[in-house]
Amino acid sequence: MAIIDRGRVPGIGELAGVELPRCPIPWQPHALAPVFSGYRHYAPAGLLQSQAQMRLLEGVVFDPDVPTMRVWFPSLGGTPQYNEILGPCGRFPLVVFAHGQCEDTRSDVQGDDRLAQSLHYLMWADSPILRQLARAGYVVAVPQLSGGHPAQDADLVTLRRVVAWLRQQWQYASLLADSTAVIGHSRGGVQAARLASELGARAFVSFSGDFHGASSDPAAVLHAVAAPKLFVFGGTEHDPQLLRGLGVPLHVANVRKMQHFDYLLPNVMPCQVEAGPCAYAPRALADLVTMFLGRYLPAAGGDLGIPPSLQIPEGWDDGLSQQQLFYTGGYLTGMDAWAGSVAECQLELSFETKEGSGTLVVPDR
Repeated sequence: MAIIDRGRVPGIGELAGVELPRCPIPWQPHALAPVFSGYRHYAPAGLLQSQAQMRLLEGVVFDPDVPTMRVWFPSLGGTPQYNEILGPCGRFPLVVFAHGQCEDTRSDVQGDDRLAQSLHYLMWADSPILRQLARAGYVVAVPQLSGGHPAQDADLVTLRRVVAWLRQQWQYASLLADSTAVIGHSRGGVQAARLASELGARAFVSFSGDFHGASSDPAAVLHAVAAPKLFVFGGTEHDPQLLRGLGVPLHVANVRKMQHFDYLLPNVMPCQVEAGPCAYAPRALADLVTMFLGRYLPAAGGDLGIPPSLQIPEGWDDGLSQQQLFYTGGYLTGMDAWAGSVAECQLELSFETKEGSGTLVVPDR
């Protein structure tokens, strides 16, 4: 649990006769100075959960107006489900994640598909990618979505409700910065792009976005997003023609033989027929997305010196204090592991920015 150090603010505290809270650490967390993370589950009051869901949900907060979701946030505690949000230590940008469809490939029973879809958001909520973003100073919302065709708009409506509830009714709304980033996977990539366009998001990330399969006019959906963009594809999913003319900054990562759900930890997805050979993908892509947001939407503001290639700055932790180093365990280690990965998992990242363009290949053999 975060420990709030309450001290007097000179002048204001003395005159008002009250003790005001102050940040318990001498820095605001960001991509190159992390903390730990915590989360809360939120669900509508009286919502009946399946037994399988209830085993996964701890400390659910019920509210009649809230969509079902998990929210990750920066914290100083060591047990995520019991940690308190860090504050007051500046304001945290909001990241909204939209997942896609999950059909239970292990069963032909339709009810199993419904259960798999209802649990899909929890699999993403436990992914190293989204958890690491909370350590990097972002509040990350992972709502439960239907995974239906984007033309139905139901999931887009849910995403709008998520943003509105967090910014207007969440008890920690005052800790949110005005800026937003949106991330989506598969069909969720289409909804994420639409939400990013509506919100004027500061950054957009697509994981294997199903723009051709889920949108009648994929080019129009993507061109409406004015934010810096990062696209990640696996194997044959990459369609260069789709991304033409999107402007800069544009980052495109293609991973050989990475399967559609390899963004997630192995053996957690009923909708994954089999995992690909890229076991380090969740951790390595966590580093890539963290550097992308750290470059274009830094949690603490200011230029962190992250290059257009999104490489982790060499010696990034050399200048951190002993207190800051305490929070770096297991942080930004995925790309180093990827450098020793098998050739089938080679990541090729091309980038176009105002500063220039180029290609990064990892591993480079």
